[in-house]
Formats: sequence, C-alpha cells, structure tokens
Amino acid sequence: MLVVFLLAFLALASSTLQMKMTSAKTSMIKDSEILQGQHLRVSAFHYPPFFMVTQETDGNATYSGYCYNIIEWMAQQYQLRITFVPVNQSEIIKFGITQAIINQLVKTKEVDIVPMVLIPTVERTRSMDFTIPLLIGNSRLMLRYPEKESRLVAVVQPFSLLTWACLFITFVAMIGTLAIFSRYQNTRNSSSVSTSFWEILGRNTLTTLGCLTGQGFYIPQNLRLHIRIPIALWCLVAVVICNAYSGTLTSFLTVTKMKPIINSLEELASSDHYKLTAEYNSAFNDKFLKAKSGYLKVLGDSLRQNPHLLFRDYNEAIDNVLKKDAVYVRGGADILSRIYEDMTANNGKCRLTASKPLGDVLFLSLGLKKGEHYNTVFMKGLTRLRESGLLTYWFSQVTPNIDKCLITSNNVAKLSNSKIRKFNIADTSSIFLLLIAGMLSSLLCFLGELTIHYLKR
Repeated sequence: MLVVFLLAFLALASSTLQMKMTSAKTSMIKDSEILQGQHLRVSAFHYPPFFMVTQETDGNATYSGYCYNIIEWMAQQYQLRITFVPVNQSEIIKFGITQAIINQLVKTKEVDIVPMVLIPTVERTRSMDFTIPLLIGNSRLMLRYPEKESRLVAVVQPFSLLTWACLFITFVAMIGTLAIFSRYQNTRNSSSVSTSFWEILGRNTLTTLGCLTGQGFYIPQNLRLHIRIPIALWCLVAVVICNAYSGTLTSFLTVTKMKPIINSLEELASSDHYKLTAEYNSAFNDKFLKAKSGYLKVLGDSLRQNPHLLFRDYNEAIDNVLKKDAVYVRGGADILSRIYEDMTANNGKCRLTASKPLGDVLFLSLGLKKGEHYNTVFMKGLTRLRESGLLTYWFSQVTPNIDKCLITSNNVAKLSNSKIRKFNIADTSSIFLLLIAGMLSSLLCFLGELTIHYLKR
C-alpha cells in the first residue's frame, strides 16, 4: 500500500513540474513574440567606451563599444530591426552630450532606446524608463599627472626639522662642553705656552665636526676622563647619524617621487589650487548644484563661481584638467577611457591620471521610451544577457590598460612620500638620550676630579 502511495505521489509531482515547465516555456514564447521582429530606433553618438562611431572611407559609419554589443545581442536574439539615428551635433553643442541623447528619447522622440549607461535619477525616471543595471562601478577623479618633486632640497630631506634642530643643539653643546673642559685642563697644565679660549673653541669645533663627518681627528694622550667620555659617545652618535643620513639620502635621490594627488571629493573641496569641472546637465553636475550642505555644496558653489569650467563637449574636460587646474569626476570607465585616449594621442605619454575609486556605487542602465509595451520583455532579455557572463567579458574588452599612468603603491617608480619616510626625533631619540647621559656622566666625573683636586690642596 505504501509503495502504491509513493508511486502516485511521484507521478503527481512529475506532472506538476512538467506543467510548470510548459507554462514557463509558453510564457517565454509569448514574451518573445511581443518583442520579436520589432523595429527599434537607437541613438548613435561617439562616447568611448560605450558607443563609438567610426567613419569609413566610403562615407558609411560603423559602430562598436560596450552598449553597441548589448544592442547587437538583443537584435540577434529577437530578430529586431535596428535603425541607428545619429544625435544632432548642434544639440550636443547646446545641451551637452548626455542631455542631447536624453532629449532625442524624451522630447523629439526620435529614438526608442538610448545605448548609453545612465544614472537613473528621480527627474529622469519621470520621463523615461530604465533597464536593469548593466554596469555597477565607482566614480573616479581625473586630474593632471603629478609633477616630480624637486631634488634641490634633497640634502636636508632625510631628517625631519626637529631632528635637525636636536642635532644642531647637541653639536653646539658638545663643542661648548669640550671647550670648557679643555680650557680648565689648560689652566692646570704647567706648560708655559698659553692658549686663548677662542683657539680652544676652534680646535674643539673642528674635532666635533670631523668626528660627525667621518673625517677623523687627533686626541691627545693626556686628555682627562671627563673629556674622553663625551668624545667617545659623540663618535657613537656620528656613526648612527652618518649611516642613517647616507642611506636615506640615497633613497631620496634615486627614487622618483611625485607630488601628492587628490583622491576624494572632500580633498577637492578643501583644496585652494584645484577646482571642479563638470558637464552641463549631467547627473554629477546636478548633484553638486543641488547640494544644500557639506563638501558637495562647496563644490557646487565652486561651479557657480567658475562657470567657465562647465562644458558640453566631453573633450573639453581634458583641456580644463590640463590647462585650468581642474578635476573631473565621472564613472571609472569614463575616466579610464579619457586617459587612454589622451595617452594614445600623445605617443604613450601620461598627461593625465586617475584617483582611487571613490566610495560611491553607481548603478548604470540603458534608457527606454516611457511606457512601451515591450519594455518588460526587453529587460527580461537583458537579464538573460547578464546571467550569460557576456557583459563582464565585453566590459573587460573595452576597458583600456593605463596602469602606467596610475599612481599606485605597486609602481615603484611612482612611490609617494609616505613610502620614503624621514627620520624623526622618535627614531633618533635613543642616541640623543645616550649622548645626554654621557655628558651628565662626564660632568659628574669632572666635578669629582675637581673635588679631589681641591681636597688635596
């Protein structure tokens, strides 16, 4: 009886599963029929790496890029009839490329799809539909490639200012101590040859300096213990200081160091040298101009005070960065593409660089005409495309390799200042404390000899 029940249950489950699979298949067929053979008009514009237009010698245009691959795949899957409609250049000049493309979809209704990864803002969603996110990434800053730091002051860079001050004070104190002790010893010397204090001071200055620079010096045999102690400790200080200085100086002279770059919007807002540049009517521009507080408002105020840094043609972004000390913020793929274009145009020379990825997350989608009956099916097709892994592959194909232009810790030739640290007072404190202890010991020894001398009289 139990066996019969189990067999009946399995038969029912199999029948239910088959019905569901048949229903899902029927639904997919119906969805496919909705989109099958549709005639869709698509914007055509040049904006690497997402959509690129190449003019052939016969006058025809060919298309490529990340978003073009998406449209081409959808066309093959659903036998779509695609017509590419170029964006009017006068519209780009007037509104900027992003708004010109959106106007083509929303205002003039010339197209049904915008093959450009856009940020779905609240204002945009009121007039157009967006697909599922086809690209998720971070913003970056594009700025001028940093200059090399001058090596004219490299001779004083191995030590911090406080270390140099301590070294100078101990140098002067050592000279004074040796001069006083030598003067006292000379007064007790039975020799009839008198030596002035300035002569003693000069001789001890040369002794102290010669020891510090490793040039050597002469020590008379009749020097007292209270003079030999500070000289011996000064020799130890000289060994430590000279070796530390020479090793660090070699690093400062041989490793190329770049001036620091801006790596966040907060740093840009607090900078007196760099200003923000942005594209008219872009989501980034709106974010800054509509900000009410914080560093975003500071950047928005900067744009209002410097309207010449607002541009419509994305090529102006590079000019503003190179010639006007501006910083451009955009999606990471955009920034890397702009840098690659400039590097290629200048025979591989890096004139631009990019910051580290900012902390934001961008969800970028294609734009669709509002309320079209096939929009849902179109997005289901894009879901299948995303699950296939092709989006990741296509993006890797259009993402340029500009590692040579990026300031990273892995690039030894572009180490930042933090990688070659100056010796500070904490690093050399032990040797200075040892010298101070030695001078105190010398003073005690001197006082002891002085006491014994007067007791014998």
